[in-house]
Amino acid sequence: PMHWHEEMEILYVEEGMLTLMVNGQKYTAEAGKFYVVSPGMIHAMEEIPGEHAVYYNILFHLNFLMSKEDEDHLNESMLQPLLLGTKHFQVESFMSKEEKTEVLHTIKSLVSYREQQEEEGIGFLVKSDLFRLLHGLRRTLLTSQEPMIAAGQMERMKKLTNWLLENVTEEITLASAAQLAGYS
Repeated sequence: PMHWHEEMEILYVEEGMLTLMVNGQKYTAEAGKFYVVSPGMIHAMEEIPGEHAVYYNILFHLNFLMSKEDEDHLNESMLQPLLLGTKHFQVESFMSKEEKTEVLHTIKSLVSYREQQEEEGIGFLVKSDLFRLLHGLRRTLLTSQEPMIAAGQMERMKKLTNWLLENVTEEITLASAAQLAGYS
């Protein structure tokens, strides 16, 4: 179902295809490709009837990568703006073949760590590959015209989503949902 979260999400389709909706835009996610869902973007994935798909979702919170230093260039120029919604990555990356190959290699490496979860120190490799991933995606970073995450808006939408889930069997009107979310 449609949802959002503060984590960044990478969808990698290994086989088949599925439909991906991100902020109202529909994508046909195909085998061998990856798609980026920046924090706060409303999205959903759905298998296409009659199609089989094997895909992986890589989710991570950008706080995992943020430095504790007061003046960290990556925090200020990239990570914090992504969390605030003032910047976002292109969902479907338009980059050179070499850049895509590098990003896909990193994604496949991250997927492979699933089988090494218990290995001591695997977190070092995960963290370094997440930095490598963001580096590979850096040319697809865009400045948002309208920030997707405003703290108040995010909280209202969470409250509304929870209310909808709790009242799914009731008659729900647009007016009652808007009132709950604080909109006209």
